[in-house]
Amino acid sequence: GNVPGFPEPAPAPRPRGSKAAKLPAAEPSPVDEIMGSMKDFQKLQPEMSQLPQSSYGALAQRAQELYGRFQELQSPGTGDSQLRAFHSLLSALVSDAREAIADHRATEAEPGGAAREEDQRREEE
Repeated sequence: GNVPGFPEPAPAPRPRGSKAAKLPAAEPSPVDEIMGSMKDFQKLQPEMSQLPQSSYGALAQRAQELYGRFQELQSPGTGDSQLRAFHSLLSALVSDAREAIADHRATEAEPGGAAREEDQRREEE
């Protein structure tokens, strides 16, 4: 589900003269979907870095594991079903990251929430 207050990323404009424009837009390939999710995840990284270390660490570890799996998937003979399975894991990671960011914002907005956050940051430095 969409996190309220989180803007949906705008679809990337496709250059008019590109070959991609001739493909039917209805069915993006699993690789396109994976690339789209990876871009979404990269867009979230500046905000993820504001998260408490525990949340950030867990997300970063999952991202690292998925990246390793993605490299394995780039070998010849990888089927669409494997790519789709990978994409669903990646999508789950992106939505978890969005949720963590939204929760973090909510915590910071609560009275006293921001102060608790600051205390944790001071201890880490």
